Amino acid sequence: MPVKPTIGQDPWGVTLNAHLETSLNLDGTLKDAAINTAATTINTNMALGIEWGNVRRYGARGDIVQDETSYIQAAIDAAYNRFASGQPYGGIVFFPPGVYASGPLLLRDGVILYGGGRIGGQGQVFGPVRLIPVTSGVNELGTGKWQISQANPAVSIGNAGIVGISMQGRGSFNHSGGLYFPNSQDLIISSVYANDYGMQALVVGGQLAKVTDSFFQGLISPSFVAALTSRSGASLLSGVDHQFLHNEFTGGGYLTVSSANLYSATVSSTCSHSLFDGNVFQTGDIGYYVNGAQNRHVGCRFDVNGGHGVAGGPDGFYNTFTGCQWNANSFATTNTYDHIHMIDGLAAQNHFHQPHFNSGGTTVRYCIYDALSNPNFANTYYDPTGETGGTGFYNLSESRVLITPGGLRVLAGATPSVLNQTTYVAVNGAPTTVTNLLGGVKGQRVTIIGFDAGKTTIQHNANIILTGGVNNTLADNEAITLLRSVSNWVQI
Repeated sequence: MPVKPTIGQDPWGVTLNAHLETSLNLDGTLKDAAINTAATTINTNMALGIEWGNVRRYGARGDIVQDETSYIQAAIDAAYNRFASGQPYGGIVFFPPGVYASGPLLLRDGVILYGGGRIGGQGQVFGPVRLIPVTSGVNELGTGKWQISQANPAVSIGNAGIVGISMQGRGSFNHSGGLYFPNSQDLIISSVYANDYGMQALVVGGQLAKVTDSFFQGLISPSFVAALTSRSGASLLSGVDHQFLHNEFTGGGYLTVSSANLYSATVSSTCSHSLFDGNVFQTGDIGYYVNGAQNRHVGCRFDVNGGHGVAGGPDGFYNTFTGCQWNANSFATTNTYDHIHMIDGLAAQNHFHQPHFNSGGTTVRYCIYDALSNPNFANTYYDPTGETGGTGFYNLSESRVLITPGGLRVLAGATPSVLNQTTYVAVNGAPTTVTNLLGGVKGQRVTIIGFDAGKTTIQHNANIILTGGVNNTLADNEAITLLRSVSNWVQI
């Protein structure tokens, strides 16, 4: 066996060729016959799976005209039989590009519906394979029906999935849904576009589901939403040990609220021990109703919801939110709802790390409203930043905001620096009068929030022009915003 080259002595090309000659034939195939056979077998099984699972082999046409329900279901059942009998290419149902008009379909154990069209998460684009309801007047699937579901919710469906398929529900006309898997094991949903469903676009429960790079829009039907008597969601998530990665969850999209009870959430979740990474929750009464425990949320966004961005449920315990953003919530009514809303008896001992808040042209009431009264169940908010709410930045009972000392987000001293930052919390251990803000540039806005029990006073002078022309001693949670002109700061 050739050795590694010695730097500065052996030519790399000669050594690499020597290594390749030990493992490859002249035609590029591997010398090891077993390895060649294994590679060929894998390729052959994949080709056979696509061939034998092709829905057109069972009569489907994908021409948007023919009712494809029986043909697609026959392909699913045949794939299940191949999978159950141990055939290596079993379980695949392949959809060539086309538009397939179909009624409700029942997915089975071990069957993967594969359209091959990547639509990507957070992108409202149909892929090359599109599944639509059979049309009869304004009929789509029918009230209470689902486009694709498991046959018996009481019996877990395992190792099934949907990949690369777009679905359109026409849900504003009636009460039907998209994907229904309340009791699943190792379910895979990837690159799916499920749009315009009157009921839920997605229902997932059980354990170990992986939902990635997809788009879900539900609760489109105004009459369905109006009939709700308890909280629901455009997507309903439950179970344990799931992964939701880079998806866009969308509610009815009316940018209003359905009722004073905020029953229509974009996502209502009772999941536990699950990961939410890089998802967007938007256009519901509530963006995300968290009612499960010990979930991790990383880099998620809660945007343009009619009411609250995030609200807690009675079982919302021990969740963490890291590096998440809240944008343009309380869209329905200015200064009424909050980016984060926690009330007594709900959502305790959660941790929010570096949450960032933007108004996005709307005005929330508070960025953080937390009325938990028991200090043993307090939530914690670490280093929050962004624009303040119309009533205040936060309103807390026993929960707490913690600021990391020494960072630019902390405003301390008589002439603090505001270089390249927009939001500061006044933290002074002794009474301090701020006479100027250093490092600002023309057009920069700076919001200062009281956080030290009245120890910080902003002085009205030639450097800082305050409304009313008098000094302002900041009470806790009081916020003022200053705009930098050419030569001084002006309160706005």
